[in-house]
Amino acid sequence: MHAGYPPTLLIHGDQDRDVPHSLSANMAAALAAVGVEQRLRILKGYGHVFDDAFDQPAVIEAFVEILGFLSEHLQD
Repeated sequence: MHAGYPPTLLIHGDQDRDVPHSLSANMAAALAAVGVEQRLRILKGYGHVFDDAFDQPAVIEAFVEILGFLSEHLQD
């Protein structure tokens, strides 16, 4: 990883049994250490697949954050 790495948004459920959410926390820390803009959102109570709960407020907020993040960082 290097400072030229693209801005990164990490979203991870804290109940993920496939990939520990600590790996996303480690990734966020590594990105921050080299000066890459990053955001980490941990979804409390959600597992590996959380997008099937799209009617839940926390998941809706996560998707709103995704759209905002993309809007901020995608060039025309």
